[in-house]
Amino acid sequence: MAAGFKTATVNASDVPSTQTNFPSYVDLDRLGVTTLAEAQSIRVYADEAKTVEWAREIVSVDEMHVKVPSFTSTVDIYVDWDGVRSDYAVGATYGRNNVWGSEYKGVYHFDPLISDSTSNVHDLTNFNSVTQTATALGQGADGGTTNTNKRLKRNENIDLTNATATTWSVLFSINTLPSSGTNLTIMYQVWRGGDSGGDRYVQFRNTSGTYYLILRWADPGSGWVEATYTFGTAPTVGQVIKVDATRGSGEPATDLKLYVNGVLEDTVSHKSDGSFNPTGGEGTNAVSFLAAEGFQFAEATIDEGRWSNVVKSANWITTEYNNQSDEATFWGTWTDAGGGAAQAARRGVIMMG
Repeated sequence: MAAGFKTATVNASDVPSTQTNFPSYVDLDRLGVTTLAEAQSIRVYADEAKTVEWAREIVSVDEMHVKVPSFTSTVDIYVDWDGVRSDYAVGATYGRNNVWGSEYKGVYHFDPLISDSTSNVHDLTNFNSVTQTATALGQGADGGTTNTNKRLKRNENIDLTNATATTWSVLFSINTLPSSGTNLTIMYQVWRGGDSGGDRYVQFRNTSGTYYLILRWADPGSGWVEATYTFGTAPTVGQVIKVDATRGSGEPATDLKLYVNGVLEDTVSHKSDGSFNPTGGEGTNAVSFLAAEGFQFAEATIDEGRWSNVVKSANWITTEYNNQSDEATFWGTWTDAGGGAAQAARRGVIMMG
């Protein structure tokens, strides 16, 4: 088994402000990790002396997420692996569950396809044979190209109620551009069934050749409320797009905000979610990817999906986009740390040329 100890420093311009407990994506392929055993043996530190360890999630041989307690514009990261150590248990101090704070209600890397990476175990159900495909971050959920009702859904409560602050995040690409008049549902939630008042969507829309991203939220007091982003030029098949949607807590709620590729694009006022009615539809607080209940299927591939019950800041969303859209620039060049002559000298070994 190969071993290594490498370090990198974040690109300062990609971190507009300090973020607390920030889960950062790391592409293990760039470090030279080649086997799952090597990946699972990884330990991550804040310093070369390995005195401060950070929690990490090993998704696959090339995908890791690390919780950085204080993510500054100058933060260093140290990754050590030996190919021998076992992976941490998911509930261990430095294991998977501790990468994702209590505010995360569902985190999906789609590898495995239906698994939630939080301690909530809000796993999804695969409806109509959604498949995996290779994506920018690792593996994604592939909705195909034939407008069939493929979706990953959860009917049970995911703890995002009508009065809960919310941030939705999704990284996706379009498999086939929709025809005019077609809406593709990328993410969907219903906090109550039985009427349209509980429906919430992130949609990709084509209207007479103009393409939009829509945060569509039912408002019983005035019908639908929509935050909208208009593409200046038509997106291309396979183009990776990140959407974040935030909603404040309380009833009535504060503003709905739509971010596209890390930039705030629209804010709309939201009045009321109406009375609670936990019947019908997908079920109370249900969520799904790639389609809503029986309609508006998405011919798309979703790379990453996250639901949380806090409003993430604009700088958090920008930092997350920079990390996921261009990890190679975000973390830059990896160099050897604590190895060779320096490591041997600490052990009292003389290196001969």
